[in-house]
Amino acid sequence: MAVRRTIESDFALLSYYNAENNRARSLAGFQERLEVAVLAYNMAYCLERFN
Repeated sequence: MAVRRTIESDFALLSYYNAENNRARSLAGFQERLEVAVLAYNMAYCLERFN
C-alpha cells in the first residue's frame, strides 16, 4: 500500500509541473520535456529541504 501511495503522489506532483500536458512532436521531445518536469521537481525539493 505504501508503494502505491508513493507512486500516486509522484504522479500528482508531475501533474502540478504540467507534465501531463506534454505536446511534444517526437519521442525525444516528449522525453526532454518530461526530464525538465522531473528536474524542476527535484530542484524545488532540494531547495526546500536544504534551505
